[in-house]
Amino acid sequence: MRDDVPSMLAISNANAATSHANFAIEPETLEDWLSDWDLHHDRFPAHVGDRAGQIVGFARATPWKGRCAYEFAASTGIYVDPACHGEGLGSRMYDALLQGLRQAGFHTAIAGIALPNAASVALHERYGFEYVGTFRESGRKFGRWWDVAYYQCMLASQPSAQS
Repeated sequence: MRDDVPSMLAISNANAATSHANFAIEPETLEDWLSDWDLHHDRFPAHVGDRAGQIVGFARATPWKGRCAYEFAASTGIYVDPACHGEGLGSRMYDALLQGLRQAGFHTAIAGIALPNAASVALHERYGFEYVGTFRESGRKFGRWWDVAYYQCMLASQPSAQS
């Protein structure tokens, strides 16, 4: 799956250039993404979605924080090409991602959602994520401030949304 990293990065960078959902201001580099992949892929799952053989979305987990006490918490993220919204691709990828986190022994998954983003909120709530708080005006992009809502899923107590 390391071969999928350039496609994942292209999707992330395209999202960052056009959306407040990704707080990157400058394009991220392939070297940084490959380094992150090499460091974390053994423990933190990632899944890509394709349409006609082309990668059009991904869901991945990364460390929530760097301190050891957080080792059973994962941050989750998902991006789907807007042309593919509504096709169920995000749900399939997120289902696989959360199942992978459960199998890897994670206790909780945490998602930050830049607001407004009703589709992302609905996706997370469908998978058992619960709202835990909002950091107000915590990111500045496109000349304005954005709030970020945090959602948490206790993995051991939540079944798959596909079940």
